[in-house]
Amino acid sequence: MSQDRLYREFYAYAMGICLRYARTSEEAIEILNDGFIKIFSKLNLYSKGLSFNGWLRKIMINSAIDYFRRNEKHYYSLDISHVQNESLSETALDNLSAQEIISSIQRLPPSYRMVFNLFVIEGYQHEEIANQAQHHRRHVEIESGDCQK
Repeated sequence: MSQDRLYREFYAYAMGICLRYARTSEEAIEILNDGFIKIFSKLNLYSKGLSFNGWLRKIMINSAIDYFRRNEKHYYSLDISHVQNESLSETALDNLSAQEIISSIQRLPPSYRMVFNLFVIEGYQHEEIANQAQHHRRHVEIESGDCQK
C-alpha cells in the first residue's frame, strides 16, 4: 500500500484520536502529521499479525504526548480546584453531541487533557500515564480526578 493511500485511508481515524489530545484543529493536524511521519519511517516494524489500527493509535497517542512535551513551556497553567462539581443528570449527558464533548475536552489545560484522554478514553492506569507523560503518579491521580468533575 502506498503512503498516500495509507494516509487517506486512516486519516479520519487518526484525526479523531489527535483531536482529543489537541487544543485546536491546527494542533491536531500537527500531531497527525508527526504521527504519520513516524508510521511511514517505522512501517517495517509493524507485525502483520497485530491490529494495524491499534498500532497506529499507539503511535498517534505517543505523538500527542511528544507534542505536549515539546510545547508545554508555551502553555499556561490553570487551577481548576476552585470549580464546583456540578452534577449533570443522565439526560443532560445524553444530549451532548460528540462535537460538544470534544470541544469540552479541548478546553481543558494541556496536561489535564492528556491525562484525561489516557485515563478515561484509552484506559491507561495512573502509573502508566506517569511513566508516559513523565509526571509524578500523585499528580496524575489529582488531574484525572479533577478532569472528570
